[in-house]
Amino acid sequence: MLAVLRPAGDSRQQAGDLNRAEMAARVAMASFVEDTLTFGPRPQASPYRWFSAGFVLTGAVLGAVFLFGPL
Repeated sequence: MLAVLRPAGDSRQQAGDLNRAEMAARVAMASFVEDTLTFGPRPQASPYRWFSAGFVLTGAVLGAVFLFGPL
């Protein structure tokens, strides 16, 4: 019964497959880090960020007034 559940191939082949998979994962992680890290100048922030923050704050205040009534 256990022979049916065991994957095909000997242990050396399985170890080689695992080693190749681990190396591929490490290469993928290294390239992901290189792709995401930029050491150049940071992009300028949007001039509308304060507008969106004010919009969220106003919505929170109006939601609180709607839920709890005016204080």
